[in-house]
Amino acid sequence: MLRESSYLKAAIAYELAFFEGMPSTLLNNVLLKQATCYKMSGKYDRALLSLERADFYSGSDSLRFLLYYEYAINAMLAKRYDLAYSKIAELYYELPKADHSIILPLEILCLNELQRWEEAHAKYQAFARVNNIAEDPYPEILAFKKKNPDKAFSLSFWMPGLGQMYAGYFWKGALSSMLNAGLITLSVWGFLDAYYFSGLFTGVALFYLSYNGGARYAEVLANQYNERKAKEFNMTVSAIVTGYKK
Repeated sequence: MLRESSYLKAAIAYELAFFEGMPSTLLNNVLLKQATCYKMSGKYDRALLSLERADFYSGSDSLRFLLYYEYAINAMLAKRYDLAYSKIAELYYELPKADHSIILPLEILCLNELQRWEEAHAKYQAFARVNNIAEDPYPEILAFKKKNPDKAFSLSFWMPGLGQMYAGYFWKGALSSMLNAGLITLSVWGFLDAYYFSGLFTGVALFYLSYNGGARYAEVLANQYNERKAKEFNMTVSAIVTGYKK
């Protein structure tokens, strides 16, 4: 907490220097340092606001590269992956002679988060060649077929529990099937024993709620399954590209 407070105080000091006026040649340096302070205190959106005031088209190439890099990494940390990737693409265009190997790991992680796995794979292969990394986790994710939430929803309407099973949650689907079968049985018994009110408002009503709720839940589970697979894969690649040793 003390360290965070120190970074925030430094960021405020840089803001004061900015408003008091300074040579234009120092502006990018000050904004870069302010953004670093915000990043270190975990305020990534504030860091982006600082960098948006910078002039990315003036100054030395090394300073401009740092501005692009810090902008991209803060956008990533803020989970604004489209913004991060657009800045990386701009860096490639504006600084074609820069050492792009520095930003390559960040680009790979960004493409993974956007689930643009074929593009990420090509970048990863280039990274692996340079760093002598034999491991390639991409074939599995490239062969992965996402669960269709609409299909999971429809399957559960056709047969309660089937959508959950399709979504990759067999036991949840089995439980849903048994629950709905029990409610149907309760309704039938109620009507057969002339307990029409109980059969209608207990068995049938609960079955209706469970039936519709189960179908919607199957849709949610399909999305969760896709997200979990993507997250697990992205974490695997992240561990490789951030943990390699040259």
